[in-house]
Amino acid sequence: MNDFIENFKKQFEDENIVVKPNTVFRDLDGWDSLTSLMVVAMFDEIYNVSINSDHLQSATTIKDLYNFIKCN
Repeated sequence: MNDFIENFKKQFEDENIVVKPNTVFRDLDGWDSLTSLMVVAMFDEIYNVSINSDHLQSATTIKDLYNFIKCN
């Protein structure tokens, strides 16, 4: 989970944001459509998992996103 959080934070301009497993990622400063595309690319490049906008919409927290990787 810690590696996932660090990789997630790298998708933001401000890598000093505070991200925990229960963080609602849409509430983070800097979350926008570009960041969501970067997260989709991160899933593909780092974890070899395809995720789309429907998957992002169904997730709420960082842990939700992480669990998607574990299930695929």
